[in-house]
Amino acid sequence: MTGVPLTTLPRFDRQAVESAATRGATLVSLVSATLDGLDLSRFRSVLLGGSAIPVNRPSNTVATYGPTERAGGVVYEGRALPGVELDIVDGEVMLRSPTLLRRYRFGNDPKSSDGWLATGDLGEISDDGT
Repeated sequence: MTGVPLTTLPRFDRQAVESAATRGATLVSLVSATLDGLDLSRFRSVLLGGSAIPVNRPSNTVATYGPTERAGGVVYEGRALPGVELDIVDGEVMLRSPTLLRRYRFGNDPKSSDGWLATGDLGEISDDGT
């Protein structure tokens, strides 16, 4: 939509990430487990997700959360994107969004009849809504 080039890799490749930065890439999306030893200072923003976010993370990182069934983040820095509903039921993150999958590959729909997805992830919503 914006003309920004996008490169995807079939698996994590430390050399490819570092090479992308030297070739002028300004944005990258990683999981926290890949951060050790990477120089992220060349990137304008680094999306982090897929696991617990480190407490002492680089200042140019953005904490994200989103299940596979969404194919990307739905919460950025603790705030849900517009149109995304979150609830916590017995400690489990429940998610409803028009961007959720319709059904899994073999036909089963994991959402409730009213569109909520039980993520299997533990979470909480604080008094300030994060």
